[in-house]
Amino acid sequence: MSCSALLPWTSAPAVVPAPPAGSAIAIQFRHGRVRVTVTRDPLLKQPPGWLNAWTAQAESRGCIAAGEGLKLAERIVESLPLDPRAAWRLLRADDLQTGYVDLGSETRLQVVSPILREGSPPDAPILDASNLTGERNRLTLDLKSTPDLVGYETAWYAVQPKASQIGFAITPLSAEKHIQGKVEAAAAPATNYLKFEPQAAYYRLFYKADKGEVVEVVLAAPTRAELDRQTQAFSSDPALCAQVPSQACVVIPKRVALNPFLAITVNGSEATIPVGSTVGAAIRLERVPPDLKVYKLYAGRAVPVEFDRSSPEILGLVLNGGEKISWK
Repeated sequence: MSCSALLPWTSAPAVVPAPPAGSAIAIQFRHGRVRVTVTRDPLLKQPPGWLNAWTAQAESRGCIAAGEGLKLAERIVESLPLDPRAAWRLLRADDLQTGYVDLGSETRLQVVSPILREGSPPDAPILDASNLTGERNRLTLDLKSTPDLVGYETAWYAVQPKASQIGFAITPLSAEKHIQGKVEAAAAPATNYLKFEPQAAYYRLFYKADKGEVVEVVLAAPTRAELDRQTQAFSSDPALCAQVPSQACVVIPKRVALNPFLAITVNGSEATIPVGSTVGAAIRLERVPPDLKVYKLYAGRAVPVEFDRSSPEILGLVLNGGEKISWK
């Protein structure tokens, strides 16, 4: 597919025409410059993640410079009067139907893994569920840790832009060991489950059923278009990672939890919030503080959000990561 097939009217007419009827986006190249025309209503009718996929395809075809597709998608939603939930939906196909979460620059990953007693086998059981009692129509299951389990480790990772390259790298930030009530900082996670080849640049976290359990899998690819191709192959095969390169597919052990969060700044300090959180959930207040300030990213800069201070509506604003909130 050429750029002209992907992007409507790529010629350079003397008079810029209106976009074709029903098209969400049209691009015109003229005298070395690019003009993007976006029609709001058709754009809002597109499926989740459509804008992200569209710019990825344009990037892979050479219509947009490498690494610029995501920036264009973000600039489009920033420039239109859109509900934040609609903007989020256009950029990310993160929902129960897709079963995955895209990991971007504002993502923080929490990895919680068990710590076993020295000398225990790697697959030693960590929970004892043998104490099962029943009474009439009720069952009671008493879960206890086994002697092999002595604690747990919590590690945090950042998804950071690569220097002078497209895409991102997953980098360990910190780790803490919790053993018998004591907390000890570690220089690095005991096991880094998120190691990928140097060319990996885009990542997607999947939740997939396997033998009656939910397994977390992370796919990595050098481009967003390749990540979409791997997603189709991965989703169509019941076997984990059978249809994608082994070095690009990491299966998280079932006893390890990988949790995605978004990074924001609250009163000058970084805070992590669950994906899909609102301002109200982030500040944990039921009323709008009189001196509340909210900044969102626009073209890479933090700009203030204007809102009615007499209304609690600002508390329902969905956060995309990178916001700055303060009231002290």
